[in-house]
Amino acid sequence: MSKPLTLRTIRNSDIENVVKTLYFSHLNPNQEITILKIAILFLNNSAQDIKDFGYRLLVKYSMNTDKYIPLYDVATLLGYTPISKLLKNSDLIENNGGFANSFIESFHETLKHDGNYQTESQNNLFDNFQKSMNISVAVVAPTSYGKSQLIEQSVSNNPEKNIAIIVPSKALISQTRARIKKSITHPTEQQLIIHHDMKIDNSRPIIAVVTQERMLRLFQKHAALSFDIVFIDEAHNLLSGDKRSRLLASSIILAKIRNEKAALKYLTPFLVSSESLQIVVKNHTVKEIKISEKLKTEDFFVCDINNDGKLKQYDQYLDRHFDVNGETYKDDLALLRIKRKRKNIIYLNKPKDIESYADILAREYKTSANSEIEAICNDISEYVHPKYRLLDCLKKGVAYHHGSVPDIVRGYIESSFKKINSIRWIVTNSTLLEGVNIPAETLFILDARKGRSNLTSSQFKNLAGRVNRFSEIFNPTDGSPQLLVPSIYLIASNYSRSGANIDQYIQRVTKVDKKVADEIENPLLELSGTSDDVIQDRDEELTYIENIEPGSLSRDDLKIAKFPIGRLCYIHNVFEFNINDSEESMNLSILEYRSIGAQISDAEELMKVISDIFLSKIIDDDYHSNLIRLKNTAAQSFYAMLFDWRMNQVNYKRMISKFTLYWKTIRDKDRDSVVFAGKWGNLTKGGHIENYVDLNGLSDYEMINLAIVRIKEEQDFIDNNLVKFLEILNDLELVDTHLYSMVKYGTVDPVQIALIKNGLTHIAATVLATKYNALIEIDDQDNVIISNRIIEILQSSNEKRIIIFEVINSGLITQ
Repeated sequence: MSKPLTLRTIRNSDIENVVKTLYFSHLNPNQEITILKIAILFLNNSAQDIKDFGYRLLVKYSMNTDKYIPLYDVATLLGYTPISKLLKNSDLIENNGGFANSFIESFHETLKHDGNYQTESQNNLFDNFQKSMNISVAVVAPTSYGKSQLIEQSVSNNPEKNIAIIVPSKALISQTRARIKKSITHPTEQQLIIHHDMKIDNSRPIIAVVTQERMLRLFQKHAALSFDIVFIDEAHNLLSGDKRSRLLASSIILAKIRNEKAALKYLTPFLVSSESLQIVVKNHTVKEIKISEKLKTEDFFVCDINNDGKLKQYDQYLDRHFDVNGETYKDDLALLRIKRKRKNIIYLNKPKDIESYADILAREYKTSANSEIEAICNDISEYVHPKYRLLDCLKKGVAYHHGSVPDIVRGYIESSFKKINSIRWIVTNSTLLEGVNIPAETLFILDARKGRSNLTSSQFKNLAGRVNRFSEIFNPTDGSPQLLVPSIYLIASNYSRSGANIDQYIQRVTKVDKKVADEIENPLLELSGTSDDVIQDRDEELTYIENIEPGSLSRDDLKIAKFPIGRLCYIHNVFEFNINDSEESMNLSILEYRSIGAQISDAEELMKVISDIFLSKIIDDDYHSNLIRLKNTAAQSFYAMLFDWRMNQVNYKRMISKFTLYWKTIRDKDRDSVVFAGKWGNLTKGGHIENYVDLNGLSDYEMINLAIVRIKEEQDFIDNNLVKFLEILNDLELVDTHLYSMVKYGTVDPVQIALIKNGLTHIAATVLATKYNALIEIDDQDNVIISNRIIEILQSSNEKRIIIFEVINSGLITQ
């Protein structure tokens, strides 16, 4: 008997030479026949990896020879209908007529949904998912396989049920809400909630589009709230050990506590086993629906600029590195210049590196004469500042994108990159891993890290999967089978980890038969382990849940807060200190403030109280340095000033002017010129983390751009770290109601507050509420409906395009 064919036997065969020819040269007729024979042999194998290799060879054969009939035939047999239709519609396959052809075309039409063709596996996925609506399911399918359509279909088919959709970032709430809104079949009956402060009518079905933080706050504020169906988008995030992943697990546990029959829908492009999703309490059976087919087949390249500069292609099936026709590069810019395509993504880890590299790349190009780019730059200039670094980059066809770019500007950049052909580059980081969809044919990775760790295999593949999405490959206008082979370049550069071995790294994360396991670090997951550290972390998280939902875990050993302030700290996600150890002291402080009788009515007093009651309990360490520095009275005054700016709705330009003036005053008066800069710092001060920068030596341009990113980060810091203390004090009735609304929303106007709760920025909310109030309807639950005449009116009134963009993408305009 002959031995079964395996990847190991294939690697030990003579296939390597013909594959090299396929990749880098033109095939002669004999080699064409050989490749086709090998592809057919592999495609008939029972092992999925070998089948995939056969498909890859066939796709590469079509690219090499410009002969597409074999690919069409195999795509038809495998049920890859989108590919078959693409080849036909691109006139790469002759229509020979006849019964067989008509039969195939008729069958293809049965796989057409909403104008798009699905693979047979996609079609089966939708059918199986709908049949499993009442049970928990993990859908593991590549990016672009229609997971968002599963959500929309579920909302449409279940108008009587409470449904929650947990998305990984606030940036995804509005676009998800906009899609969901179109799927709601009974808009007058169903409530669409995106913020925990929105009012809820318990007599009507609820659809909540929220982050895990907002999901928990919904549960905390509404004791009777439960959900029948809970979608967890990008569910692989649940496996991580960071705080947000633990909050996600907590929200799932609470969903099951509130409703034992809640059907959990985990959506992810990468998961080895659904068993990895098991939570430590309220265990539930999870049915797994996994799509293993791969319509795309990536070309992976590596180039160590810091070493020999050789460009090599790594084949993930043969586990071989091939020199690419002797090409060498001593400069990453030279490689990018030659290998770029129509749309290109550059991945870097640090925001500071992103802006620096975008600036360097932009110098390679002349200023574009594109009137649309000029208009976009004028909008951003007016919204932020004329000397914003992003503007100089955009004019050269380079965009950048990271968490310290103002939210509305970030969305504007994504939209501009999609629409404007002359913007060919976008430099970004792990924000791209959180569901941001931007078109690109090529990905250049100059630093294969996320935070302090290397991208895991799943993260790397998720990143690569963002290139050449199905909507681009199968676009009726400019789709192309060439896009089935995205190019991914891993480059060791000055931005990479020192001494990084990219040859070994690319092998570790992309080799198809590399045994991988889900990396489970979340202590609230069953398979995270039973070590003392894990048990301790787990009990801390379960203590948090028990304090939110007393009696839910049936454990007597979990400490319950004795005082209202202790329970409120749990409810408002205070993790910076031990609540049980500190609550008695905090309660005494509260009693002292109450004995005075007056409520907190200004920002200075608010910051002092926050520091006295809460920040004083934090142990000094690098991890909490952001909050510890607020024990200093000068820092308290600074944040009181930021609160005042928010209350007076100071715009970006004025804030930048005030920031730079403040810094210049410090510098010019010979005071300590070293100031806190967070992730933009390059100096240490009383610690080990480079969080500080010396103002001496900074040009006005550099100072302005430092101010821009620091303002965004300070706004996020206030929202994520300080407002929760305001909420606790407000719940304890220690804060003046006017101050509370002004600090939290920047206004006391109910229309503006409702618009802000529904996702609009302060600026857009102010414009709409003050000028176009007649076009806005707000119901008793703070749901907002904006007349569909609004865009035409905004345009005729010459409102800023960036404001119009925000309103268009808000999902609030009536259909």
